[in-house]
Amino acid sequence: MRASWRLGRIAGIDLYVHATFLLLLAWVVFQEYSRGLAAIGGAMVYTVALFAIVVMHELGHALTARAFARRAESDERPGRRPTPNAGRALA
Repeated sequence: MRASWRLGRIAGIDLYVHATFLLLLAWVVFQEYSRGLAAIGGAMVYTVALFAIVVMHELGHALTARAFARRAESDERPGRRPTPNAGRALA
């Protein structure tokens, strides 16, 4: 994946974070700057916690696909066309 960094691997699934996540963190700092360091820290903790929750949610999809012997693919490929009824049993 371009402009992404590998965070690690969980249950054989590579985890990546895209460079735009840094833009989100910078925006959070910009928004909270006038409120002080404590506000910036709290907002950063909140943002990273939300990110972790989304990662766990997506891992749930990948592990469910594995349990049902389906291939879970990355949605980051440009020009990808969804397969008809691909997520019906997994949704």
